[in-house]
Amino acid sequence: MLLNELNGLVRAKFDIGEDRKGALRSRFQHLQRLKFPAGVNTGRGKKVDYGWWETLQVCLAFELIDQGLSPDLVIAMISNNLDGIEFGAAVFTMLLEDSSAPAELISRQKMPDGQGCFLYCAANALANFKVESEGFQGFMAFYGEDELVRDNEFRHLLDSSNGTFVNLGNIIMHILNYRATALDEGLDAVVADFLAWASDFRPKDAS
Repeated sequence: MLLNELNGLVRAKFDIGEDRKGALRSRFQHLQRLKFPAGVNTGRGKKVDYGWWETLQVCLAFELIDQGLSPDLVIAMISNNLDGIEFGAAVFTMLLEDSSAPAELISRQKMPDGQGCFLYCAANALANFKVESEGFQGFMAFYGEDELVRDNEFRHLLDSSNGTFVNLGNIIMHILNYRATALDEGLDAVVADFLAWASDFRPKDAS
C-alpha cells in the first residue's frame, strides 16, 4: 500500500472530511519524521510500500492518537511492544481461520458471538502495555465484548484513567475491507494474502 492509499484508509476509518485532510497529511509527516513505522522512511521523493505489518502499526497509532495520546507516546508504546501486537494479530487470524467463511465475516465487519481481539494500552511514563492485575501478567486480552465488560478481573482496567482498550480485530477488518473495496483487490484475495502473511510470524504460544 502506498502512502496516499494508507492516507485514504485512515481517512475512511475515522471519517475525516476533505477540510481536514491537510491536517492528517501533516500528522503523517510527523510520524515519518519520527521514523515510524520502522523501515518505511526511505527519503524524500521515494515511493514507500506499506506492508501488512506497517499498515497495522499506523492504524493502531492513529487509533490511540484519536483517543488523546500524543504521537510521541504512541510510537514509544507501539515500538516497545511489537511482540504483543504480533501475538494479537495471530490470535485474530486464528479466529478467522476457525470460521467457515472468513471473507463473509470481513465484509460484514462483525465476528460471531462478539468474539474480538483486544489490546490493553497503558499510557504511562514507561510507555509500556502492562496490566497490573494479579493473575494476568500479559498485555493482551482476547475476549468477546460483553464478556470483557462483565469480567471483574478487567473492570478496573476499563474504569482506569491510565489505559484504554483497543479493538485490534476491528482495525484488521477495516484494513482488509479497505484494500478489497477501495483498492479493488478482491476480498478473497486480500483475506488469503493476510492469512498467509500472519502465518509467518504466528508465535508458538498462539497455536
